[in-house]
Amino acid sequence: MPTCVNELLVLKSSLSMPLNISKILWEGPGTISNPTSLNTTVDGAKNGDTYTLSVTDMQGCITSNSISAVIRPVVNPAFDEFISICKGQDVTLPLVSKNGISGFWSPAFDANVSKTYTFTPESDQCGSTFDLNITITDAGPDTSIYICKSTDTAIDLNTLLGKNVNPNGIWNYSGDSIINASQFDISSLNVGNQYFYYIINDPKCKNDSSLITIHLSKNHAGNDSNITLCSSSRDYVNFDSLTGLRDDTGYWIQHTDIDVDLTNTSDVDLSSLTPGSYSFEYIASDGICDPDTAFILIELVKNNVAGPDIYLNQCIGAAIDIGALVNEPFNGGIIDNFAMIPDINNNLWNTSESEDGSFFINYIFKNALPCPSDTAVINIVLQKKSFAGYDTLIHFTCEKISVSLWDYLNPNADMDGIFYLDNLPIQDGKYVIENTPNLTFKYIVGEGHVCLPDTSEITFTKNAKPLLNISAEPKICTGECDKIIINSNAGNGSKIYVTILGNFGQQYKSVFTLSDTINQSFEVCAKETGPYDFNNIEAGNIYTIFIDSPNGISE
Repeated sequence: MPTCVNELLVLKSSLSMPLNISKILWEGPGTISNPTSLNTTVDGAKNGDTYTLSVTDMQGCITSNSISAVIRPVVNPAFDEFISICKGQDVTLPLVSKNGISGFWSPAFDANVSKTYTFTPESDQCGSTFDLNITITDAGPDTSIYICKSTDTAIDLNTLLGKNVNPNGIWNYSGDSIINASQFDISSLNVGNQYFYYIINDPKCKNDSSLITIHLSKNHAGNDSNITLCSSSRDYVNFDSLTGLRDDTGYWIQHTDIDVDLTNTSDVDLSSLTPGSYSFEYIASDGICDPDTAFILIELVKNNVAGPDIYLNQCIGAAIDIGALVNEPFNGGIIDNFAMIPDINNNLWNTSESEDGSFFINYIFKNALPCPSDTAVINIVLQKKSFAGYDTLIHFTCEKISVSLWDYLNPNADMDGIFYLDNLPIQDGKYVIENTPNLTFKYIVGEGHVCLPDTSEITFTKNAKPLLNISAEPKICTGECDKIIINSNAGNGSKIYVTILGNFGQQYKSVFTLSDTINQSFEVCAKETGPYDFNNIEAGNIYTIFIDSPNGISE
């Protein structure tokens, strides 16, 4: 077997009588691996080099033999370097190269797949290996690739084809041919799956195409958003609506001076935040694409309130500082005299010329948008001064008298007061006076009112009881009249109530007013036929004449 260049030269020998040998030695150029062995190798041998084997026996006799090395050069097999065939075409690969080197091919030939086959020379051939590319005229297999849109703006579509695909095809996207497939702009494509077709139109082979799916990805955090909220309506905010559509694989961050629970971003409670500016960030970071950030700025505007409604009672004549009615922390608003109440100047009201009644004024706190203005109602009730009437002195002469104190008040007096006797209230203003020469009742009106109460007195003074008697004939004949005489020193203008009561229940009444004379008389006649009255009574009966009080109590 020949030795090829760069291979080890093999030296082999044999002896007929090895027992009589005392020494063996190989000599020659290159590096002999084991020169004292009958069989050895030489590294670096060249064609034509001579190698001598010397053998010394036990008697010291030397026998030598020389050989010349034959080193053959390595030859590259000659084949067509590129073969293009139709898919499924039957092809037999040659086992001998064009320059006479025999060998075998690996792997086994497959007419359906573009592949590289290697030719290996036989062991007795000084030849090198050879790679043969056989291209199947098709568009290659369907394939897909993930690309980040934010990172790549243009791609070489040809790099997405399978190995050894026929390069003479055309690219198609959305029904349009692609002119420059090596620099295809993807910046205008939407995120998601985009479909490209690589089409082979070969005159020898049938047409073929492959589907190349490009999965365009991009992290999308949504939109930046700046909103202004009123501090009174900040309790729950939908952060999801602030960013709009976004990837749900991201996360929220907030600055260290904010402590807001972002567990449920569709309903974020901001009630713990004071008025001011607050920034939040939503970061979408997933897969091969660069992170994307949406910035959310929330401006909380202070919502000033006008405070609670105010109610004030005042007496007419008071000077009212309306602005002073508003207490901290509600100062800063304006007074609105919407009802055009007169005598209010620079928020000062001189009520000396005002009528009594209930008056309304608005206190308005105007806020910056989006906070609404707030209004508190100031209700001022002006009350007139109470009037209990004038002191009154009442003279009476009866031993017992029932009075309604209301009858003795001045007609212009306020009627919502209370009567007192010795600091005790008189229920309903009614009282029975007896065995008392003098009583003074106090009438107090306006107790508990804003205005000071007013008091009047009603004094009852008992006069000495006047003399009073009546004289009459014990008998009046039928058809006759008799004069009845009343004797009294009660005084001019005094009233005397007289009742005539018959034994069968007949009753006749009359009232007499005394004049300056002491005696007052009236005439009574007895009649058989009616009509009957105080001065004409029915004959045949017994009558009793009474002096009565106005309320019918006999005296």
